Amino acid sequence: MTNYESFLNLLNIYCIRNNLTVKIESTMKDVSLDPSKGIEKEFISKYKNLNVISMDDIARDAVRKLKFPGSKWYKDSPASVDAFLIDENNKWYFIEFKNQKISNAKIKCVEKSYANIYWLFDIFYEMHNNGFDINFNYGAPNDFIKNNCEFILVIYNDSDPLQINKIREAKKANLPMPEGTDFLLKLENYVFNKASVMDEEQFDRDFVRRFKY
Repeated sequence: MTNYESFLNLLNIYCIRNNLTVKIESTMKDVSLDPSKGIEKEFISKYKNLNVISMDDIARDAVRKLKFPGSKWYKDSPASVDAFLIDENNKWYFIEFKNQKISNAKIKCVEKSYANIYWLFDIFYEMHNNGFDINFNYGAPNDFIKNNCEFILVIYNDSDPLQINKIREAKKANLPMPEGTDFLLKLENYVFNKASVMDEEQFDRDFVRRFKY
């Protein structure tokens, strides 16, 4: 069983133990859909059917129902990223898709990063106390996140082309990230092992096509 499968199995057991029916697993295509303004955009990739864990569904249909039983609205769900993956080396990826300028994504990206890790830890320790474990350092969770977890912000190609180009050129020249993306550096320093932003073509080429469970 891969680390990804072990993680998926733990979440399934968590839902079953709490009498919840949740669609935990989805595809990269489905979690990238953006129905804003009545137009559905999706991540364009040859490998868009790559299976991922939908953090939004877990937050909405499991955590919200258990921790806030009186809630009737999806908006009451804790913040969460769109997709989650674990690769063959047990590296964890929290992935967020945004159809907007990078600078406008700052608040949501920071909120989702902290909140998602918090409620995920809550699930891990509940399951750990009941004898169910995954490949995770329960004795030093923050160290595990800092050493093994990466946040990736994916911006649609036509949402912020000038900034995406500046980021691309900065990477080529080995220069600091341009103004307006400093929140990613803060996330990298405070929370994750790495926090980066890519347009959808970069994400497809440098992450999706190379990913191995």
